[in-house]
Amino acid sequence: TAEAALLRARCAALERGLARRSAPLPLTLASEDACGDSDAGSVHNALEADDGVLRSLHDERLRADKEHAAALAWRREAAVERARADAQKKLTHLVSEEAHRFQDLAKFYNDVLVHCTDSSVYVHLSVDAKSRLGYDSRATDSQILECIPSEDMDMLLGLVNFCADRRARSANEPPVTPNGDKPSSAGGSTPPSSSGGADSDHYDLVFRCTGASGRLAAITVRFYPLVDARGAIRTVIGAVPRHHARRAISRKNVSADPLCAKIRRFKAVPVGEQEAEYA
Repeated sequence: TAEAALLRARCAALERGLARRSAPLPLTLASEDACGDSDAGSVHNALEADDGVLRSLHDERLRADKEHAAALAWRREAAVERARADAQKKLTHLVSEEAHRFQDLAKFYNDVLVHCTDSSVYVHLSVDAKSRLGYDSRATDSQILECIPSEDMDMLLGLVNFCADRRARSANEPPVTPNGDKPSSAGGSTPPSSSGGADSDHYDLVFRCTGASGRLAAITVRFYPLVDARGAIRTVIGAVPRHHARRAISRKNVSADPLCAKIRRFKAVPVGEQEAEYA
């Protein structure tokens, strides 16, 4: 190639320059005038030219080494990124698979399953529970979710922060937010008693759902807050065991839960700022 030919030419020039440097200068008995300045000047120019070739070759070698090192570093980073992406994909797949297994198991053993976070609500009804509401067994969970009144949906969305606040007040310590922080709280009043009590590990609450006939039905569910290793409550699970749908779903005395309005405030108010809630 052209680059190889250029490199060979420069190497040949380098060899000639080295040969000129190693060859002894001829010594004669002639006078200084006979030697002249022309020979000395030509030798000096040749040496400078050879030095320029050497510097050019050295610079090109350094540039090539840098480019090679940069390419190797890029390949290593790309390989690490691919390995990280593959590991993340496998982990996500495993977590999703385990979540689906847990969800399927929970659906099999419960007529009503409610999964609440501070930003989302998931509701599953069994075929028996759907029939109690007048719905066909093919009705999806998302369709059932749309039948819950907005104020009851706000109550379910505020349930995580409500449970975290009650747990913190029962222990006389600042509330633990979902990210693990403990903001200061000046409130020290005792929350009112409700189903399960202030220091209970569960809460019996009622949320409503519109049946196929357009009439509201009350669904009584026992909710369990889940506490992680850092002491924060990020999830609240509610369940009605299998074959208990008839007892849990009622079409009589349908009204909002007594704590509905109180819990609903926790949807918009951050944990740790509800000091006047129980005043």
